[in-house]
Amino acid sequence: MRDFQGDFYGAALKYEVIEAPMCGLCRGTDAWHALAPGTALRAEKIVSQYAHVLEARLRTGIIFSQRSDIYRPRTDGNREANNGTIGDRNIWTKQLGGKKMPPIVKALLPVVVVVVLIVIAFNVHTLLGIGLIVAIIGWGVYANRAIIHATRGNMAYSRGDEDAALAYMEKAYRTKRAMPQHLSGYAFLLNRKGKPEEAERILKEVLSKQLPDPVRIQVSVNLATAYYLQGKKEEACELLEQFYPEFKNTQLYGTLGYYKLLRGDNLEDVLNFNLEAYEYNSDDLTILDNLAQNYYFLGRLEEARDMYEKVMSKQPKSADPYYFYALTLQKLGREEEAREQIEKALHRDLALVSPLTKAEIRELAKQLGASPDDEVESE
Repeated sequence: MRDFQGDFYGAALKYEVIEAPMCGLCRGTDAWHALAPGTALRAEKIVSQYAHVLEARLRTGIIFSQRSDIYRPRTDGNREANNGTIGDRNIWTKQLGGKKMPPIVKALLPVVVVVVLIVIAFNVHTLLGIGLIVAIIGWGVYANRAIIHATRGNMAYSRGDEDAALAYMEKAYRTKRAMPQHLSGYAFLLNRKGKPEEAERILKEVLSKQLPDPVRIQVSVNLATAYYLQGKKEEACELLEQFYPEFKNTQLYGTLGYYKLLRGDNLEDVLNFNLEAYEYNSDDLTILDNLAQNYYFLGRLEEARDMYEKVMSKQPKSADPYYFYALTLQKLGREEEAREQIEKALHRDLALVSPLTKAEIRELAKQLGASPDDEVESE
């Protein structure tokens, strides 16, 4: 509870307001509200409808609402969107005093208006109606151009055409209307194309905005990858560790578990984390691979082999799991099986973030008697 004294339209005021984590009235955070005397019933409605407003003491004839830690009275030159007060009229008084519009009516109302306009246009002249339809379609395409570009980019990536996907995502970015998820996808492609500095810049722009937690984690995972590709291992882990254990999802578990291994954390501590991740989602390829690699580094080869069998059932695309599976089998004395796995590694690219080089894969292939002649030409 806080007190404020000031002057509003020349009237001396004193009112007490309530801090709230999320305000249902103004849809803002850290919102402050004070209500006028003579509106006690309305205040009771607000208190009952928005549980975070615990108390409202009404001491002034002017309705006031504030969305900031800076206490300043509302004036014509100082009105925030959705929170404006002019004299003793308040938009929330009207909204809360009457019945709320049903969501389905609110959603259908624009459609009904457009249909009515089209019908009127056709009644005036057929060409006018056709022109209006064309204009509406054109406006819809233009207004949603970022989504259209991003969708085409996703389709191109699904086809394996990363260059086209990157071009479409760049177009979406340049519209300045792209959604955070689309910008995260754009940065992911920039990371894959060896441009982590540019990816970092874009992702930091996205993170400067209000985001739902799942989206913030997704964006942060790509930013952590950009950090890692620039050699900033500590920053990559610290960025993701800020979410754990308050927030948990498969992407966070998989990425953070892998980066902990690469950073060289205590293997037993990392194992506990990766076992927790496995309990959370035992079907995710990254989590399975992390746990298998963790077991290998601990020398628990039988457990590593069992876990790698689960990894192989997912048909991983990168060379890394095949390499470590081959190492595991070699140390278990199963060289024929190890040779089969290293040959698969030779025909695949390394993971985007990898501790390996193609030279290490070729060396192991040589030890196991596998032929490197047909390996993928990439480092």
